[in-house]
Amino acid sequence: MQAAKIVNKFLESKTFLLCRTFRTGTRAKALASAELQAEDLKTSYERARPFESIPGPKALPIPRIGNIWRMLPFGTYGNMDIIDLHKLLYETYGPIVKFTGVGYFDQVIFFEPGHAEKMFRNESMWPNRFPLHSLKYYRTKVRKDFYEGQEGLITTNGAEWRSFRTITNPVLLNPTNVKIYLDSVVAVCDDFIERIRYIRRPDNEMPADFIDEINKLSLETFSFMTLDKRLGCLANDLAEDSEPMLMIKNVREAMALMFYLDVRPSLWRIYPTKKWKTFVKCMDYIVEYTNKQIMEKWEKIQNETDDGENENRNILESLLLRTKNPRIPIVMTSDILFAAIDTTSTTMATTLYYLTTNPDKQEKLFQELKKLLPKKDSPITGEILNELKYTRAVIKEAMRLMPTTALNQRTAEKDLVFDNYQIPKGTVMVSSHVIMCRMEEHFKRANEFLPERWLKTETNSDVSYKNAHPFAYLPFGFGQRSCIGKRFAYMEMDVAISKVIRNFKVTYDHEPMTWQSKLITSPSKPLKFKMTERPE
Repeated sequence: MQAAKIVNKFLESKTFLLCRTFRTGTRAKALASAELQAEDLKTSYERARPFESIPGPKALPIPRIGNIWRMLPFGTYGNMDIIDLHKLLYETYGPIVKFTGVGYFDQVIFFEPGHAEKMFRNESMWPNRFPLHSLKYYRTKVRKDFYEGQEGLITTNGAEWRSFRTITNPVLLNPTNVKIYLDSVVAVCDDFIERIRYIRRPDNEMPADFIDEINKLSLETFSFMTLDKRLGCLANDLAEDSEPMLMIKNVREAMALMFYLDVRPSLWRIYPTKKWKTFVKCMDYIVEYTNKQIMEKWEKIQNETDDGENENRNILESLLLRTKNPRIPIVMTSDILFAAIDTTSTTMATTLYYLTTNPDKQEKLFQELKKLLPKKDSPITGEILNELKYTRAVIKEAMRLMPTTALNQRTAEKDLVFDNYQIPKGTVMVSSHVIMCRMEEHFKRANEFLPERWLKTETNSDVSYKNAHPFAYLPFGFGQRSCIGKRFAYMEMDVAISKVIRNFKVTYDHEPMTWQSKLITSPSKPLKFKMTERPE
């Protein structure tokens, strides 16, 4: 830890900046440039309006209490989720909103893509993000003995984060690893199609808990990619107390609890509340289950003689051989399951819903699939996957209209100026992409479901994504801290949506869907889709 602090301090120093600049210029130019930039920033910051003058809800003059009352059940924002809160803040205060006195940090919320771009452009080589304190406390205090200092990507910053990401990047960002799993993902999705046929009612409607089935699909897919084994999540005789079902329940409950522990006012830092105790139980199950699965693989690898490079090795094998330490794959797997199960499931559910409310788009998608997949059981190869242009456009448009992650955030690593307002170092900066993506100035016909806007053949159209600010739509984040599992998430969603629409005409005959946004945005009503068999 001390070594990491020393390295981090050096990399932020003027000496390091000058050393980097020497590659392209002289020492004199580098020194002048660094000093000039620092002086310009200092002058600009000093002349800017104070942080306190940024519009926003007025806080009571009590540290850490100021605006918390607004988040309580009787408060102004007590019953609002993140999307409703951000809509109200934007409509009331404008494109930059200060929201202070809500706990352990001050935050400023940006509603313009230009502000989001500036936020990302000013991050260092080790981007700093405010962590989920509940998860960080669990890993560093409650189960310190288990994690042994390996916190993972979600809760770390600085040198610790960079070290972990450096280990995992070559494995998770390698396109070859994605191709390795394509056949397996297709097989899992085929099982999902059979599961749909098994559980649908005589009128073809899905049961009220259909979201659980999509969760099973995601757990089965990502567990195979990270744990290198099928869990049997899609079996027709899967018991409620089976390991896969318990894993799904614990991941979903832990994710929901973090909203109340980290976003809503909570006393868990002072004494162990009921929600905190439940969160610890959920995390214990996830950790022990993941540990059990990976240690089985670790013991197998220990007995192997070939430890060389092999392009056909799966993710888990590659990580175990790279690190010689099972702790890192365990933490990485926990992070992926946390980030993937609910997010990809919700995106698929949202995509299917928008296809039911836009039957012309569903028909256009079906025609693409029928051309590429003449039969329902036609194999999806890497070449075909690359040709699913409209399929990918449909998913992108669903993520624009209802992004699973409503916002991105960074912590200011130096004093900054936004629209002539001071943003002090240490301020949590939030970019509200869920609001940006519905702005007419960035996306024409913003409230319509128009997958065509993402097609390269439509770049001359008024609705094309090319006309939007490039930082308005960032469903997987941006830069070095962007989603490390993006390739795998897209592959699962591409295959799953393709399989469903190729096999079924999907309709929805109930009241319009509503969403709730906590840590992630998800449907708040049962997904009672009708899955009507299509002819061959």
